[in-house]
Amino acid sequence: MGGHAFQTLLGANAVFPRMAPDVYHKLRASCIETLQHHFNFVRVPPEDPEKLDFGDVDIMAFDPIAHETPSSEGIRVALGAEHVITNGQSRNFALLAERPSSGPRTTGAADCGEPRNYHQVDLTILNTRPLWDSLIFHHSYGDLGLILTLLCKPYGLAYSQGGLKVRGGSHHQ
Repeated sequence: MGGHAFQTLLGANAVFPRMAPDVYHKLRASCIETLQHHFNFVRVPPEDPEKLDFGDVDIMAFDPIAHETPSSEGIRVALGAEHVITNGQSRNFALLAERPSSGPRTTGAADCGEPRNYHQVDLTILNTRPLWDSLIFHHSYGDLGLILTLLCKPYGLAYSQGGLKVRGGSHHQ
C-alpha cells in the first residue's frame, strides 16, 4: 500500500490514494521511460492480472548508464517527485497526484491546510544482474516469493531472494 514510507515525513498533510489501473499504468510508463535514461535495465515486476487498484509502483533498476548510480536527489528531480526517502538500495518517491476532476494539484492546496494527494514510487537499485532477475521474480504476481516461502517451509526448505536452500537443524518446523 502506498504512502507508508512517508507517514513520518509528511504526516496528515499527505494522502496516498490507491490508483485505478489507468492511472497506475500511465504513471508506471512515465517512470520507466524516465529511468531508462539513467539505467540500462529498468522493469516493474509483473502484476496480478486481476488487480483492481494499486497502492504504489515498484520498479527495479540495474546497471547505471553513467557507470555510477545516480543520486537520489537526481532521480527525484528527473521523476518530478516532491519528496524522496533513501534506505540502502531502496528509494521511495512521492509524486504529486492529479485531481480526478480538476487536473494537476497546485501548491495552493497545501497553503490552505488541505492535504495533498501523492502517488508513491518505490525504486530498488540492484548491483548484479542475477539479483535483479531474482528480485523481479520474487516480487511478481502479488509477491510470488512470499507464497513460495510459505509453501516451502513445511518441507524443510527455505526460499528467499537468494534462492532455494535446505534448512538445517531439527529446530525448524
